[in-house]
Order: sequence, then structure tokens, then C-alpha cells
Amino acid sequence: DARLDDSGCVVLSHSNFSSVRATCCVFDGAWEYEVTIGTSGIMQLGWATFRCPFTHEHGVGDAQDSYAYDGHRVKKWNVTSQPYGHAWVSGDVISVRIDLRRGQQKGGGSVSYSRNGIDLGTAFDDVRRFAPGLAYFPAVSLSVGERCALNFGDAPLRYPTPGFRPLQDAPSVAVVAAVTRGLGAFERAVASSWPREAAAAAAA
Repeated sequence: DARLDDSGCVVLSHSNFSSVRATCCVFDGAWEYEVTIGTSGIMQLGWATFRCPFTHEHGVGDAQDSYAYDGHRVKKWNVTSQPYGHAWVSGDVISVRIDLRRGQQKGGGSVSYSRNGIDLGTAFDDVRRFAPGLAYFPAVSLSVGERCALNFGDAPLRYPTPGFRPLQDAPSVAVVAAVTRGLGAFERAVASSWPREAAAAAAA
């Protein structure tokens, strides 16, 4: 059982091994998202298809067509595990990338990671791609009590990678300004109507 906080971005595990999968997926192009490590225990961060089974013992990277990195155990996972990357600590920002671009690579796609903007190198270079119905979702698995925050791009990425796009574009300055103006107008309208409503209620 993994739960999101009110922001919808912080994941907290309440069971032995919990997994969550985003609602957006990619099947072409080069994409990334960021995970801020809240607690430095066992977590598997990466990508998985819709068909990858998640249980209280198996998560991201434990099945075919799912790929993960765990900085607590300093390993990468795709059915089996191998040493990879650096040990992470609370506060680290992990960039999670997948490259499925056509014409960019021979053979399979690739999954790679960075820690606080430092490239950890390619974790997997044989990622299956371009099959009918095949798409990859951002996905994370956490041991009980572990916590992390996800940023798909609704806020600017801390360490954007050239050539990769966030899964979600941050709102433009113009959109933020328009929303701010709209909220300000709404607050002024509510404030101006309150005395009239109070007077009418008193007269009644």
C-alpha cells in the first residue's frame, strides 16, 4: 500500500513493498523525470509496462520490460540485479531517463540515471521498443516507511538533461500570470460582496 500526499507528488509506503505507476506513458522519444529521495532505504526507481505485475515482494525491475535502480543497495534491476551507480542519501535528486528515439540507436532503447546532475552512465541498452501496444510508465517501488517525491515536470527539473524532455511541461510564465490575476480578481470579488451579504442577513 503506497499513498500520495495532498500534493500528489510525495509517495509513502505503508506495506512491505509497495509500487506505484504513473498514468502517463511513452513509446517513442527521450524522456525523464526526477525523484527526490526522502528516506535513503530500499527503493527501485524506473520504468515499467502496464503488464508488469506488482506484489508485496516484486516491484519495478523484477519483471521483464521493467527497469530500475536502487541506490540503497547500489544495484540495477531487470529480472536479475547487477552493481550500478552510487549510494544515495536523503535529499539526493535522481534523474530517471528513457531513450526510445527512432534512428538514434541500433537495437534496443536505453535507460540511464543521474544523481544530483552527475551522470551514472547507461544502466540498460537493450530496452524493448516499437512493439504493438508497448509503452513505458514511470514507476517506483518502496519498502515500508520509505518516502520519495516525484517531479514529472510540473515544476522545473533541478537537473534537466540536454536532449530529454520532462513528461509534463511546466506552465509558462504567461499562464502563471493569468492564473494569478484570475485568483486576485476572484478574491476581490468575494471581499466586495461580503459586506452586502452580511448587511442583507442582518436586515432579514
